[in-house]
Amino acid sequence: MPLPLDFLYDVHHGIIRDIVFLHDSWPWAKGYRVIMSVAADGICKVCTLDGRTLHTADVNYSLNSVAPTPEAYNSTVDDGFSSLVMLGGEHASAYIPDCGIQEELKESGQVPIWKLRYTSNGGQLFSACEEGVVRRYRRWPDHHEFLGELYRHNGDVEDMDISPFDEYLVTASKDRSVGVVRLGSPNHGASEYGELT
Repeated sequence: MPLPLDFLYDVHHGIIRDIVFLHDSWPWAKGYRVIMSVAADGICKVCTLDGRTLHTADVNYSLNSVAPTPEAYNSTVDDGFSSLVMLGGEHASAYIPDCGIQEELKESGQVPIWKLRYTSNGGQLFSACEEGVVRRYRRWPDHHEFLGELYRHNGDVEDMDISPFDEYLVTASKDRSVGVVRLGSPNHGASEYGELT
């Protein structure tokens, strides 16, 4: 079994809950491959692969998930959309570099959010929570609009992902089930399998 290339130590003092690579267009990257991680102690950090901390934010509540918008940093600002990082834990918060927390989504109440995912164009956000709830939001230039509960598992949702062309959302739950929801037609043409004879 191959060993990791390297380990990064002391990135956080608390339990690290989620980690993502950031596109090199984000302001912290500046020529580096960078990762953003969140921890149970409420700290969000941006680090280089050799462990140098480039940015730290403390949101003062436990964090479980991080989801940056998928576009290159501020490439859609002419359309009114600022790039942001959605942080999930006790609730979800929209974090914008150099501005801080700009919006809080509190539809989950006191129920922790375990996973957040944007669709490939950043137009929709999905949250997966304790108690099995999956919620959908529409992203507008200045806020996220709660569209409603998509569905509910019998146990906590532990993980969630969206297919590359946004056709499906899948969830994994403590109730030992995998939820598969067809979100709609693929955003890049048909993806159904067929055989011509």
